[in-house]
Amino acid sequence: MRRAARLLALVVGCAGALCACADPPAGQRIGATASSAPVSSAATTTGTEPRATRPPGSAASAPPQNTRPGVPGPTITARPARSTPRVDGLADEWVRHQEYAVATRVGGAPSTRLTSAWRLAWDTRALYLFADVTDPVVTQTHPLRPWLIGSGDSIGLELGRYTTNVRTDRLGSRDVRILIGPSESGATLRARATPDGTEFGRGTTWTSGAAVVRRTRSGYAVEAAIPWEALNVVSPKAGLRLSANLLLADAVPTGADRGSLRTLMSHNPQRVGAGIRSRFAWGVLTLGS
Repeated sequence: MRRAARLLALVVGCAGALCACADPPAGQRIGATASSAPVSSAATTTGTEPRATRPPGSAASAPPQNTRPGVPGPTITARPARSTPRVDGLADEWVRHQEYAVATRVGGAPSTRLTSAWRLAWDTRALYLFADVTDPVVTQTHPLRPWLIGSGDSIGLELGRYTTNVRTDRLGSRDVRILIGPSESGATLRARATPDGTEFGRGTTWTSGAAVVRRTRSGYAVEAAIPWEALNVVSPKAGLRLSANLLLADAVPTGADRGSLRTLMSHNPQRVGAGIRSRFAWGVLTLGS
């Protein structure tokens, strides 16, 4: 009996060794150390290791090359025009529209006398504006060189496509600058400039739409209808957001530097440069409904 028991124990031990040498379960690599961590249901049912998930903030969400995240400045709104404004320099059609102050110095010397209040409207044909400017001495020495109007007394509108990632190597292809100002003889001067690399180019006059400057006791008033084509906007509609800056320039009135830029104002305190340096911080213009 004892001999039979010892023989039975030997047979059972050999059977256990054979089981230990059998093929490993599916999904477990041969030679790998067994882990005590729980196995996901996906690995159990498919026989494959679970896929690693991409951590938040990975390269897939990084901004495209040569861009930086935009830091938009103040938001302004153009209300729908109830009727097409008469471009005559009078404010009677604008009393229901919100005023936006363009009175923050962003360049040049401080000035206590230079301010302006803007109103904006739109329809499918044009962007309309009315700007009431306080500037007692009108100085403009560049009536025949439209690309220099912005160095003299004038208002300016910079407009471009709104995007969350702004290029750092060149201005956007749809960026545009519109300038309107009075001549010293009472005429209305207009200029339009488009990008040339990291800065705006010289530009030229724009003749579409309408613009008028009317002299007032405290300075001058500007009213304009700027066609969307001149602003490089293809499909204007309610809710559209555009990058935008409103500008006001004042020239040196006397002396050897007469006619050169003395003070530059904006509604956007972040507009500190004329080109790519501050493009990421332009304000926002929304077309209201």
